[in-house]
Amino acid sequence: MRERGFLISHLSGAPAFYRRFGYVEACGRSLGWMRVVNLASYSGRVAVRDAGPPDAAALCGLFEEENAGRTGCIRRDAVQWAWQLETGHPRGYAACNDGLIGFRPEREACLVAECGGKTVGYLRLFVRSGRVALHEWAVADDEAASAMFAYVGEIATRVQSEGIELSIPSDGSLGRWTVEQGATFEEGPDPEPHRP
Repeated sequence: MRERGFLISHLSGAPAFYRRFGYVEACGRSLGWMRVVNLASYSGRVAVRDAGPPDAAALCGLFEEENAGRTGCIRRDAVQWAWQLETGHPRGYAACNDGLIGFRPEREACLVAECGGKTVGYLRLFVRSGRVALHEWAVADDEAASAMFAYVGEIATRVQSEGIELSIPSDGSLGRWTVEQGATFEEGPDPEPHRP
């Protein structure tokens, strides 16, 4: 690629494996853990549902706001968001790549939080028996965070997971909220997942 004049090559995978080929981390990674018992029930105005292609523009806006100034993010426009929501991406990628979230999920979803017809948050959810992980998210406020985590907490309880694995920046909108609720994070270019 260097001989052909490529300026950048980006990939997702196991950093420890790709370092031997000259790749370096574009940004640090945070892996966290939040116990389900730390999640309160929610009965406010925010509703949570599965996202669909009509949500693309709103999700694009939340993503841009959440990642403004952050390095290591692949930029997505509304067309890419619509394609991802229509095809269920990264469904196939996560299903065959343990490195993305640490396990092969049985269910994946992009969830949306809405309040008064306005999208106020989203997250990518991965589930299998005994495990729940979140990979990407953005929220407008603490109420959206509370609603989304109460929803995810119910799912975690159904699949008998003691907690929720967080594969997201701890300094992002929802990362800061989870820390306030008792989440713990391990920081670094390639941290090891930690579960009690």
